[in-house]
Amino acid sequence: MTDRGLYIHIPFCSGKCYYCDFFSVALDTEKLDFFTKKIIKEIEYFSNQYPDTRISSIYIGGGTPSIVPYLYIERIVKRISDLFLVNSEEFTIEVNPGEIEWVKEYSNLGVNRISLGVQSLNNNVLLKCGRRHNRDSIIYALQEISKYYDNVSCDLILGLPGQNENIVMNDINEVSNYVKHISLYFLKIGEGTKFYDFLKNKTIDFPEDDNLVEIYYLAKNKMLELGYIRYEVSNFAKENFQSKHNTLYWSRKEYIGVGPSACSLIGNKRLQISKLNYFNDKITEYLTEEVLTLEEMAKETVILSLRTDYGLDLNRFEKTYGKSIFQMFPEAMEKNLKFFEFFNRNFLKIREEYFLSQNIIFEDFL
Repeated sequence: MTDRGLYIHIPFCSGKCYYCDFFSVALDTEKLDFFTKKIIKEIEYFSNQYPDTRISSIYIGGGTPSIVPYLYIERIVKRISDLFLVNSEEFTIEVNPGEIEWVKEYSNLGVNRISLGVQSLNNNVLLKCGRRHNRDSIIYALQEISKYYDNVSCDLILGLPGQNENIVMNDINEVSNYVKHISLYFLKIGEGTKFYDFLKNKTIDFPEDDNLVEIYYLAKNKMLELGYIRYEVSNFAKENFQSKHNTLYWSRKEYIGVGPSACSLIGNKRLQISKLNYFNDKITEYLTEEVLTLEEMAKETVILSLRTDYGLDLNRFEKTYGKSIFQMFPEAMEKNLKFFEFFNRNFLKIREEYFLSQNIIFEDFL
């Protein structure tokens, strides 16, 4: 059997936040019925194609999965259990404040981890980024979720308009009373979002990049004081509460993705389900089936590993790809050697002072 993670993309959402560039649609019963039947067919497809799969983790993301009535989620999860051997150490579902009606019931499906979309607890910041909840509804959601789950995560975004150091520090202090895991993401402004239009038209001021770097390290230190250890550039966890499913991505292990725009990595193949015409076509379109070369897989391993605080396992790399990283990428290694450090003899990582410059370093490996 081959252990694989399973990601399920639920595209329904009650509204588009100003920063969101994920595929999402408004919820209606006709679309939901169609979607549920279609995603079950996708699960059946992967079960038939890869019968050796043992599901090691499940992550239901979106969109906002928690606005979908419980019975639909139950149908999807039941079909997974019918078709796959499930040995899932971690089963996460994303929820939004104000949309937590079925949180308690999720545990009946095997869910043991909840990820709450917080982004900020400051009402002014929430208003400026188009969130549909406020601080009180966030605190209420955290209190309710904590009654039923020990493993709770939340997302915060760094770089939102109206945000400053004090707001970020207060956010971290408040959520630390409830969660074991914090994801702190830098705001990315994608084309097609309202923030993209605001930036283009200069209708809203966004924090300066230099200030964000300073706030990031202040936040990192604050979380360390509170017992959260960074294990990936945007992820911080208390001991033994690192996300097993997301660690699977950074370790470049295999996973299956179902739902519009979801990706799968199986061996040397990457599949992506098209979001185009998803709700107009009963047959799932696999938009791409990319066969990766050995060098492409090696590049991904380097980039994904160096995002983490564990770094790149040099022995494992050489065993997997038949060459050392110096043999595989001599020019990139020579150019960037000053940015790296070696530890425990066999691991390579980016020095802390250059950690947020990693995208510039990665360009030389592409």
